[in-house]
Amino acid sequence: MVAAQDIRCAICGKMIHAGCTCNRDHIIPQAVYKWAPGLCPDMTPEEYRSLAHTLRGAANVCITHIRCNAGKEDTIPEIGALHVSAQKRTQIWRLHNQVFAHILRFQRFKRRLLKAQRGCCLRCGIPLDEGGVLRRRRTDRPRVPENACLLCGPCNRSKETENLPELQTT
Repeated sequence: MVAAQDIRCAICGKMIHAGCTCNRDHIIPQAVYKWAPGLCPDMTPEEYRSLAHTLRGAANVCITHIRCNAGKEDTIPEIGALHVSAQKRTQIWRLHNQVFAHILRFQRFKRRLLKAQRGCCLRCGIPLDEGGVLRRRRTDRPRVPENACLLCGPCNRSKETENLPELQTT
């Protein structure tokens, strides 16, 4: 719930009125640090903790409508298009530049996985235009490339995604 006045959604720019449900959204998705050890095996535990601390920090958090956050999935919005103060935009740019190598690794991996899945959600098969949400096929296994898949938003939010099928490669 929002109590303060004059708060705008960082994604759509519309007012978030008192009583409206909203989210504190990470502009650079937490998935970037959660998948980092699997995508960068030589990462030390100290480097991982530092990356996680950085991406969970206040500089990476904005207020959004729940529907805007759900529509964003785990993509990184255009920083210049965010509806935030100049100071906040500068903080996000600095953060983005600080973790840029991890963002690139994450985005490249999603593109390779999207190609392997023939551009479709692994669960329902609909086309994924922005690459979908990166998640584990088996939730009891670590976040490593062999256990990764891309899902559409509805399938990602579904409770029926505990153990997804193996990727079919031909």
